[in-house]
Amino acid sequence: ILQDSAQAILAANPSERYSMFGYLIEVALADRDIAEAEVALLYELGEKMFGFSRKEIAQQLGAMIQKTFVPRFTR
Repeated sequence: ILQDSAQAILAANPSERYSMFGYLIEVALADRDIAEAEVALLYELGEKMFGFSRKEIAQQLGAMIQKTFVPRFTR
């Protein structure tokens, strides 16, 4: 469903790929814990679904982390 929905949106407005991918990054960061599997999935979706290079994905992920990520401190 995700892929079909993304393809339909991108067919109508290709520039939405940035905001859609940004939303996926926000979902991954929502619990303030970034699992390796989440990062791997973001790279896979970014490349296959949105056509980003690995460098572009890293830049977007880094920018979003810098902008929104608040670590959870535990003792």
